[in-house]
Amino acid sequence: MKVFWYEGEVYIRVIPAKSLMKSTMVYEVITRGDVFALRIRDSQLTIIKGTAKVVHCDDDSPGVEVSQADFDKIQQVQKHYAEEEYTLFP
Repeated sequence: MKVFWYEGEVYIRVIPAKSLMKSTMVYEVITRGDVFALRIRDSQLTIIKGTAKVVHCDDDSPGVEVSQADFDKIQQVQKHYAEEEYTLFP
């Protein structure tokens, strides 16, 4: 899971399924190099420019300085999504 900060909000990168590439809008976003992202605060799906300045918060991003409060929030989000079971039809 790719978690990052952008403009004071926590986002998760969303990778569209291959079948969604048939959609012109999805195809154009991917070809431009932009990123689909899910804002954690309200679960809003949005598009962020590929050139935007973001702070990656994954374990594989060494050297990124994040405050303890932000780090705790990120861990809480990751733990929540790791514990949840998702079904298409509840």
